[in-house]
Amino acid sequence: MGSKKSVQAKRIDLIADYKKVFTEGAGERVLYDLMKKGHFMHTSYQGNATECVFMEGERNIINYILTTIKQDPVKLKEMIENHENEELDYV
Repeated sequence: MGSKKSVQAKRIDLIADYKKVFTEGAGERVLYDLMKKGHFMHTSYQGNATECVFMEGERNIINYILTTIKQDPVKLKEMIENHENEELDYV
């Protein structure tokens, strides 16, 4: 039998995976796209409480990812500025 990892060790591995996925190249671009689509950079309230609750749920996923990778606010601002004029084409 192999040794089982502790819950803490699994969490540390998961955080490392999030960092690996979302802090370089394609992962940064995907995270930025999720931020746009998940209403992260804008207010969730658009005059409709039901829609606001839905949009806040989407924003919560982005908050979770950013919290998990402990994204530095300066780096986040730089990432937003670097991708500000970049639009992805979807087929």
